[in-house]
Amino acid sequence: MELCAFAEPFDAQAALEMHLINRICEPGRAPRRRWWRPEVRSHSGRRNALMKSALNTGNDSVDQAIATEVNYSSILQNTQDFAEAAAAFAQKRKPKFTGR
Repeated sequence: MELCAFAEPFDAQAALEMHLINRICEPGRAPRRRWWRPEVRSHSGRRNALMKSALNTGNDSVDQAIATEVNYSSILQNTQDFAEAAAAFAQKRKPKFTGR
């Protein structure tokens, strides 16, 4: 809100400190990473879809954010991928998701 209200310019270091960006790179040296990189692709497709939906929901309050998480968690807890994740965790191995 403060950024919008005062419209004061800020540099990359300030953006990093405000958690608006993840890192500062030299000009022309930014990594070409995307959300679909292997670490994310290895997760359940349904999980990724719900994660993106939750981020785009526009949770205006902590209560709304918690409600979104509870609703989405209850959806994911009834999937084969959730059972696979729990089994893989217990067996200390990487999960093999099927998207179900």
